[in-house]
Amino acid sequence: MIAPTDDKKLKQRREKLALKGFNDESIVNCWHMNDSESPTMWNYYSENAQGIAIESNFSRLCDSFVNCPFEVRIGIITYMDYSRESIPVPPNAFDQLLIKRKEFRDERELRAVASYYPQESNGIRKKKLKGKYLPVDLDILINVIHVSPDSQRWFKDLVGSVSVKYGIEKTIKQSKLYGRV
Repeated sequence: MIAPTDDKKLKQRREKLALKGFNDESIVNCWHMNDSESPTMWNYYSENAQGIAIESNFSRLCDSFVNCPFEVRIGIITYMDYSRESIPVPPNAFDQLLIKRKEFRDERELRAVASYYPQESNGIRKKKLKGKYLPVDLDILINVIHVSPDSQRWFKDLVGSVSVKYGIEKTIKQSKLYGRV
């Protein structure tokens, strides 16, 4: 016989394992939501003044997955104080991927999450992938390409030539975050 508390613990363990499985089979694409550039984002994600930022919007992001074979769900991150609030058991696995510690709230993050299920052979699950290609329509997704505020002219030119080589004909702007033209 299983005591009621044991049954509850068992249910919580099953839910946790199910959520972990979902996390292992999800591709997460993160976006910063802001009307202007963020020095924090440039410093965190760009090294040696050789970074780019893709400017897009919610509609473009949604529409860019038109040829994606996986279901893509998009949601805004909820930031929580883990020392004061208990993490709620989300109603579904997707919502679990939309919770972060409050210390990261400056990121103002939006996530696109695609779920895929690795092929199985003889009942044996394939090894977890470290990355997965998702087809997106870059012409729809990209509005403007921004280059790092600290980059030199040659880097902007390089980004432009690589973009043209791969058929991405979008405006490329040097960031004016620090007053540089």
